Amino acid sequence: MSKIVIIGAGAMGSAFAFPCLDNNHDTNIVGTHLEDGFIDELKNNNNLHPALKVNLPKIINILKFEKLESILKSNTDLLVVGISSKGIEWFAEQIHRIYKDSELPPLLML
Repeated sequence: MSKIVIIGAGAMGSAFAFPCLDNNHDTNIVGTHLEDGFIDELKNNNNLHPALKVNLPKIINILKFEKLESILKSNTDLLVVGISSKGIEWFAEQIHRIYKDSELPPLLML
């Protein structure tokens, strides 16, 4: 089992969580700084994702942006970028800040 961290709680990142979970990976979704309210609504609505119109399984760890650094520092096997192209610069800044002095895990951009 690999630990997969998906950045972005929108349709793209959340949909990618399903095949990860189907293959028995430790699957984590971390929202961006713009998705904290969205994550609260998602959790308050039985993990119903409004864009996908499905309930995300409770076994998927869904976290707010404030947890990004701590989850990435905990032996991540694959980092998945599930954000829009407008957010790539923001993502690069965050990853540079977190991994400045250490090796970046394998990266998959959706």
